[in-house]
Amino acid sequence: MEGILITVDPGCVLGVAVFRNSVLLDVGLLSAPTIRDLHFRLHQLFSKYSPRHAVVEVPQVYQQRRWKGDPNDLIDVAVLAGIAGAALAPFCEPLFITPHVWKGNRPKSVDNEYTLSKLSAVEREIVDRCSWPKAQAHNVLDALGIGLWSLERR
Repeated sequence: MEGILITVDPGCVLGVAVFRNSVLLDVGLLSAPTIRDLHFRLHQLFSKYSPRHAVVEVPQVYQQRRWKGDPNDLIDVAVLAGIAGAALAPFCEPLFITPHVWKGNRPKSVDNEYTLSKLSAVEREIVDRCSWPKAQAHNVLDALGIGLWSLERR
């Protein structure tokens, strides 16, 4: 894929991955105290890279027997996905996908290891140089996984 691809995994903090010509360029977490601040920070980030392509994960409702946590949390995640999409709109039209589309039925712990296994040595160094709270690492790994799926590297 030519140009810049940005992928976003929304949550209480957003995981963001940036790829240039199909190679990981940057990865990290983004949060802000208010929606306005979050939109501003996302717009700043997207302005830095001017993406030609973007993919944003949106929540998915599972069968009740598979629910984890409060299903109302999905509303907050959907709002965050919308904010990311709005911040991307001046640059490109993002593709919105559900978790099942890019990772299938793999459990998060299995998928996170799978994602890391698909990175090149140079890309793995980029990830390893970053430091974020362990509890939030899955957001970054999901953004990476979405990017690898988008680039057909899964």
